[in-house]
Amino acid sequence: LAARAAQQGPPPARMPVAIAPGAIPDPESEGARLLQRHCVGCHGIPDPAQHPAARWPASLAEMERRMHAAPMRAVPIPTREGWQVLKAYLQAHAADRR
Repeated sequence: LAARAAQQGPPPARMPVAIAPGAIPDPESEGARLLQRHCVGCHGIPDPAQHPAARWPASLAEMERRMHAAPMRAVPIPTREGWQVLKAYLQAHAADRR
């Protein structure tokens, strides 16, 4: 079974669970503004509660990798500081922090 999974490669990337703009936690925060600015060019605004806090760093690292590997349309890539703000925001509003 493991050999078959290795041959098939990684599972396809899943789109994030989207949240309605009016349901964004702490909508006036810098984290919410960055989320809306950088994420919506490729998918809906991700719901911070779709992952526990410990999972967000890996999810963001994957998004950063994808954005640098194949620049996404006209979506600006966050600065290093922006990624840190996004991580803090998503972790603060994560599934296990609500």
